[in-house]
Amino acid sequence: MIDFRYHLVSIVAIFLALALGIVLGSTTLSNSVSDTLRQQANSAAKTAQQARMDQRRIERQLRGEEQFAAGLAPQLVADRLKGQSLVLIETPGASNDSIEQLSELAKNAGAAVSRATASSSRLTRAPTRRRARYSPAPSSPRTPRKPVGRTPPAVPS
Repeated sequence: MIDFRYHLVSIVAIFLALALGIVLGSTTLSNSVSDTLRQQANSAAKTAQQARMDQRRIERQLRGEEQFAAGLAPQLVADRLKGQSLVLIETPGASNDSIEQLSELAKNAGAAVSRATASSSRLTRAPTRRRARYSPAPSSPRTPRKPVGRTPPAVPS
């Protein structure tokens, strides 16, 4: 039979080994894990800093190009649309500022500008392809071709 003292010594040995493993594992692992985490954090910070610098550079470039276009556009379009009527169709989500700029540019070109607002999503979504099925070509010229199936609806004016 197992003696109580032998049982107690084996349980204490197990817990000592467990505690020693935890202490050794946490100290050796913590250095390598913390080094890896520091490297990853530094790398992420450098990447974020580079992205911010790129964004600022691109924004400066865009502002310069917009200033160039704004300065040159009136000279390029002067009297190009003289006597023409132009309808601007404003779609949902379009910024009012861009529409005003486009309208002003068209007026500088000499066009009479009208604005329309497209409030229906039916007017702004991409058209779906409908296939009309037709009967084969007639064998004699006196038989007209008849569409088979539904014909596309007429576009409202």
